[in-house]
Amino acid sequence: MTTHPDTAAGMEAAYRRYISRYPGAVKRALASDSPIDFAGLNAWSFPLLVVVGDGAQSIVRMFDEAQFDAMFRELYRGYQARGWDGRVTIDSVAVMPVAANLGLLEATGTRYLADGQVLDRWDTCYLMRREADDWRTFLMTDGKAPRPGRDEWLAWLQGLDHLVGGR
Repeated sequence: MTTHPDTAAGMEAAYRRYISRYPGAVKRALASDSPIDFAGLNAWSFPLLVVVGDGAQSIVRMFDEAQFDAMFRELYRGYQARGWDGRVTIDSVAVMPVAANLGLLEATGTRYLADGQVLDRWDTCYLMRREADDWRTFLMTDGKAPRPGRDEWLAWLQGLDHLVGGR
């Protein structure tokens, strides 16, 4: 397995750019009742595998861009109805490179109400690969444990390394 020192920094920088831009993109899409500008966000690779929740409430599904857009906008319509004002903060980021073009990013963050109170928090894993123009997420898990631990993700991702040209 070959890694480059800039892999972790590149992944984290791409995530931070995404988080800084997505609230505005979502708010514009909701205000105009139009799709979210995912190309402008430059953060997702479609089809996207999403794993959310556990048990009967879980979702394990491949989304194309239109399906992900519909799901994402519905989710954020709900946040707006609950008072989300468009503000988010990143609370923590941990990056685990697997190869020069593949890695895991775990992040927690907070969404805020207009009065500054916390609306909710997220705890998400992003499996990312370097594409021609930037780092993009190809698998997202959302929600607190139980989910695979770092060692389990690492073993699985190392198995994928050859599929994305990391060797």
